[in-house]
Amino acid sequence: TGFHPMHIGKKDNTLYAASEDFTLNSLQVYDNEEISPGTLAIFSDKGVKKIKIAEAKEEFCFFEIVYMMMHGSKFKGHYVDDIRTTAGRLLADLYPVEADLVIPVLDSGLSYGNGYSRRSEIPMELYLCKNRHAGRTYQHPEGKGEEVHESVRLTTNELIKIKHVPIFVIFAHFCHF
Repeated sequence: TGFHPMHIGKKDNTLYAASEDFTLNSLQVYDNEEISPGTLAIFSDKGVKKIKIAEAKEEFCFFEIVYMMMHGSKFKGHYVDDIRTTAGRLLADLYPVEADLVIPVLDSGLSYGNGYSRRSEIPMELYLCKNRHAGRTYQHPEGKGEEVHESVRLTTNELIKIKHVPIFVIFAHFCHF
């Protein structure tokens, strides 16, 4: 490991590996640990053997925290949701703006928006709504066997047109994590 986190765990004599502890926890594998960079984990019927094979400089893709990781996962002992919320507060400190609303972009943006809103005291509203059916395919209504693709990804509330809402590109400000 080293670029992406790796967690291993055991439940009922079954060994598990995943990039996030959230995944293992959802499988009720609560006895899990993060493997340090440069470590080889060998799974066998005797369990897990961890061998340090290299002195690895710890590096990671910042998109893991910024975008990809589940909010309930831990990164270096801290919940991803807490890291994102703290980043939102930092953003409010570093870049204060006059605005009517903070509108997060779902889903990872909720924590950033929450932190920014709380620190700046600008109310947060969820005007961007995810279409939970987008990307799914359906059978043609006439049963012709053709697939119908739902293409709408986000819908917006009409109220957003009358509000002063700044737009932030959050990840560019947090490359230093």
